[in-house]
Amino acid sequence: MIDAFGSTIEKVYSAAVGGTPWEEALHAIDLTGSVGAVIGFVPASEGQNAFNLAGRFTAEQCATYSELYQPICRRTR
Repeated sequence: MIDAFGSTIEKVYSAAVGGTPWEEALHAIDLTGSVGAVIGFVPASEGQNAFNLAGRFTAEQCATYSELYQPICRRTR
């Protein structure tokens, strides 16, 4: 388990600097028994675009959520 944890952390750090796709890094977090992992980028001001990355959702699904649902989500307000 400790090796899998270390490998997951390495993938997350690698994704942060562009070495590993975010989807792969987030999917690796599944070792925790979670359903999945998502990183949501919330705009700091009007006119900026929100976007999300996820291990278990396609890029198209993330784009749909970012465009239609994130603007009305109480968690990201």
